[in-house]
Amino acid sequence: MSFEEELSNFIRKLPENKYINCEDTTIKSLIEPFLKLLGYNVKDPKEVTRQYKVKINQSAREKLIRYADIVILDSDFKPKIVIECKSVHNKLTEKHRDQLETYYNNIPYCKIGILTNGIIYKFFTSINKGMDKVPFVEIDLNNSSNEDATDLELFKKEKYDFKKILPRAKLLLYTVNFEKHLKKEIDKPSDDFIKLITEKFYKKDLSEDEIKKFREAILNKFKNIKLKEAKPPLIVYKGLGKNEFNKFFKIYNSLPKKFKSEEPPIIAKRFKKYGKWEPMPKEVLYANENTNIIRELFTKYFRPFIPQYEDEIIKANLIKPNKNFELNSAKMFAKYVNGDKLTTEEKKLLDRIFSEE
Repeated sequence: MSFEEELSNFIRKLPENKYINCEDTTIKSLIEPFLKLLGYNVKDPKEVTRQYKVKINQSAREKLIRYADIVILDSDFKPKIVIECKSVHNKLTEKHRDQLETYYNNIPYCKIGILTNGIIYKFFTSINKGMDKVPFVEIDLNNSSNEDATDLELFKKEKYDFKKILPRAKLLLYTVNFEKHLKKEIDKPSDDFIKLITEKFYKKDLSEDEIKKFREAILNKFKNIKLKEAKPPLIVYKGLGKNEFNKFFKIYNSLPKKFKSEEPPIIAKRFKKYGKWEPMPKEVLYANENTNIIRELFTKYFRPFIPQYEDEIIKANLIKPNKNFELNSAKMFAKYVNGDKLTTEEKKLLDRIFSEE
């Protein structure tokens, strides 16, 4: 099994946040299992240490004692990664980052700092002096991608090599800073930026009036580019009411027998909204932040019989599902059942299930 698949399986089995009520429970139910995924033995204090003693330099004579949540040790028992943990219900703030920085800068040999609430993991290092202000990798397990899995694999116990991580960290960090400054210039082009662009085709020095005109032209151009590249409206799954429920089973029952499950489609009792679990609305068949009943059926029953869709389906399962993919899957499902024809009734059904927000 590839690491991408391991990560995908791990994410699917994450416990529900509402049962995690504090930082310590977050560590035990989310963070320690995450470290196990990376190959670390969380029960071996010679490998993963809780409440690691840190001497904070206050002055030449005075040192303050603090305790880092988790420190991962190398084979020589020297600290290589320090982890600052927060409750899954906490947003990670600058104050939390500063706390991690204090530990990082006062633990000899430590090369990587991680700030996490069990779902979001921010990876820091030291490109310059002291821990960097910006993470070189940030992973949200509720919105992960294959690229995240590639980055995360560098931190697996058997693959960890800081000499290999550092060049990638530099590249990622410089890319983040480049994007940040480029966005700033796109939103509000500076005089230097305008001169840099225009000097390729406009040989004479620019007057203030010309700079103003070029700035307006550049801003308008960037606005047009943004509009062209804007993401399509978010497709939101609303679930099925009683009428849609009956229509859906009319479609489902017309499937060839080999596509049908011995068990009826899953009926969910709760769904996730904005990261929080809520009771299922009345008479709703299925709702979930990661899937929907039509995609579930499409994936489960069509996948063994339609090899050409295999790669696309696997890709969709490894990352946070692409809503356009789900909509297309639903349409392909209906087309297959009805001999490549999508009826008006089914179009209305799909419009009910998928609405644009």
